[in-house]
Amino acid sequence: MTSTTRAGRPGFRRRHEARTGWMFLAPFVVLFLVCFVAPIVVSVREALFKQVPAGGGLTAAAR
Repeated sequence: MTSTTRAGRPGFRRRHEARTGWMFLAPFVVLFLVCFVAPIVVSVREALFKQVPAGGGLTAAAR
């Protein structure tokens, strides 16, 4: 009777290689999202909403 090891199972190597590939790409994906996608999302959001100053500040009408 032979014992099977983890490396002997079919599909283990394929999953391991896929996981290794994603871990290799993870730093790039994180930096890409933070440095490229996030500023675009923030600028689009800022373009859609108008900031209206609230009262309580020093204005010409308050003098």
